[in-house]
Amino acid sequence: MTKLRSIIEVPLWFRRQKLSAFFTNEIEYKKRKAELRFWEERLSSKGGIDYWRKLYFDLYCHYLGAQQDSFAGKVLMDIGCGPHGVVSMFEAKFKLGVDPLVYHYRQMFNLHNKNNVKYLSCGGEDIPLPDETVDVVISRNAIDHVDDVRSTFCEVHRVLRNEGEIIFSINYQDEPSICEPHVLNDETLRTALQDIFDFEIVKRFPENYDSEIGGAGQFKYPHEIVTIRGTKL
Repeated sequence: MTKLRSIIEVPLWFRRQKLSAFFTNEIEYKKRKAELRFWEERLSSKGGIDYWRKLYFDLYCHYLGAQQDSFAGKVLMDIGCGPHGVVSMFEAKFKLGVDPLVYHYRQMFNLHNKNNVKYLSCGGEDIPLPDETVDVVISRNAIDHVDDVRSTFCEVHRVLRNEGEIIFSINYQDEPSICEPHVLNDETLRTALQDIFDFEIVKRFPENYDSEIGGAGQFKYPHEIVTIRGTKL
């Protein structure tokens, strides 16, 4: 654990986080701008960030089939952690949030590192951690947002320990959009995970499923959602 802390906190890593704030092209700029606008509008509404953090924690538990102590004693990483910092609410030995907008979340929403919680300003395709340092990787409604689905799963495979596990809730998409640039379904998911993870779909949520978390219709999605669990090949 000391090794993991030192890798995250060295000055070189700090400089890398600063660089990640710059957008490389117009498409990326529009995508990040739209995502930041979504979070700014949502988190500035009723209850503030603490209210939304609790709701998103309940969503994570609901869709991932997890409880607060499900990852106790583990190194836990959340891909696409968002500005609410839900990963911090799980019991774990060490917690990591990965998101290309972390740098901006720090400025806008006061998302800050804590003693055993670190937020990494990077995409899932390029995680600045050594091989085999994480026990469990979770994600909810983020894989459809990444720039490259296959590369993200390959990078997760790299940082995950051999006995580690992935638990992902994935929103399927029929048509790409600026923030969700991929068509996702059973077939494309199998292709993305081929030869790197042994996985199964453990739960399916149909189109227009309403968890009623936060009230009826608050989180009602127009597309199918699947929960997968997998281990490294």
